[in-house]
Amino acid sequence: MQKLVFTNANGESVDFTDFENYCVTSWEGFANVSQEVQSQTVPFHDGSVYIDTLLNDRDLTITVAMNDKGNLQRRYELKENLISILNPKMGIGKLVYTNDYLSRQISVVTAIPVFPTKNINDNGTLKFSVSFTANDPYWEDLDETEITVHNHETVSVDNDSDFPLNVKMSIDGASENPSIYNLTNQSTVSLRGNFDN
Repeated sequence: MQKLVFTNANGESVDFTDFENYCVTSWEGFANVSQEVQSQTVPFHDGSVYIDTLLNDRDLTITVAMNDKGNLQRRYELKENLISILNPKMGIGKLVYTNDYLSRQISVVTAIPVFPTKNINDNGTLKFSVSFTANDPYWEDLDETEITVHNHETVSVDNDSDFPLNVKMSIDGASENPSIYNLTNQSTVSLRGNFDN
């Protein structure tokens, strides 16, 4: 089972895989993202020196078949609803992909759906395409992992993602000169001062 749902900034959603209204017939950009290798040439040396690899924006495109059940009025109602939800002027929305094993989300800006201009009033299945741009190319868990740690408590946090992650920490409650010890690299981060919340 695969499911793909877009939710705009106003909380309005469209499920492209509900089969009652829509069915995705092709997926592009969901697995791969283009990259840019940054390098610098050095005088009097062949080739170049590697600096970094950056991932570009992720461009996702789907082709969707509309299930209008042979009813042209239903077709136009589905189109109107779809165009309203996928209005790019609303800004950033969320695209959630789910299969039998995982659920991931990505922040995207949508483009206006592209409908065919020929035979729009003919009976038969109407297919259209929708493009999304994810400026942050990473798929994320649906919920952030939050762990509460008390004084002198040791907590292990496993990173199941495909790349190293940053950790965000907040100090709640009264604390004087708190420190955090990293078990992985045996380093300590210390803060000086009193923290009252």
